Amino acid sequence: EAWQAACAACVLVSVKSCELQRKVRDLVNVLHGTAAPSLPPLEVNAAFWRLRDRLIDSEHRLLKHLGFSIKPELPFAHLLNYAGALSASPQLAAAAHALLVESFDEPLLLDHSPSSVAVACISVSAAMLDAELPGGSGGKEWHDVLGVSAQTMEDIGHVLIDVVEGARGK
Repeated sequence: EAWQAACAACVLVSVKSCELQRKVRDLVNVLHGTAAPSLPPLEVNAAFWRLRDRLIDSEHRLLKHLGFSIKPELPFAHLLNYAGALSASPQLAAAAHALLVESFDEPLLLDHSPSSVAVACISVSAAMLDAELPGGSGGKEWHDVLGVSAQTMEDIGHVLIDVVEGARGK
């Protein structure tokens, strides 16, 4: 099935990006084993080569769709840099970091830049802790100085508040 080859290709790309050594043959056997759990591993024959070629083809298509960029930019460094630049308290930085970690179940990074997510985590955490954030400079708010509009912060903030409310309900 095409979806199984795509899943195996995702595993292959992820282990390569983490520089873990996995043989393509092992992934072919996993792919074969999930499709036909009662059958023994494939011997190196025509069926094996067809499955291997399908896996490699899926990997190439996946990499092409990703633009060969398999090291994503994450918002953690932005959050720490911004918290330091804002002279945020350790409590605010810890709350923003915790909120960022909790929000990883949400597809925020598909719709927003890592820096925007980091800024929104700081803003929502500051509001939760009643912490003061400095004003910006030149008549701009602090988030504007960092290149994040009030509308973007509000959009991300709604998702983050839902994350917080969901965590409180557990």
